[in-house]
Amino acid sequence: MLSDDGKTWKGFLMIDERENVSYPDVTEDDKGNIYIIYDRERYTEREILMAKITEYDVTAGKLVNPESKLRVLVNKGGI
Repeated sequence: MLSDDGKTWKGFLMIDERENVSYPDVTEDDKGNIYIIYDRERYTEREILMAKITEYDVTAGKLVNPESKLRVLVNKGGI
């Protein structure tokens, strides 16, 4: 969801529906791309993933920007 410092909320986009996912860091570039880096199954799968989205994707509730991506595997830890 998008917010203006918690005053109002709009849109909804699920970036990863699987269990044991956490979203520790988000940043936005000067072109309006939102980058979310997060982990999944920290102690078993040990995956670090990324999503690249825009506000338009969030308000549409789905990816509408052709450059947007979900669940991009950045790193998978070994045993």
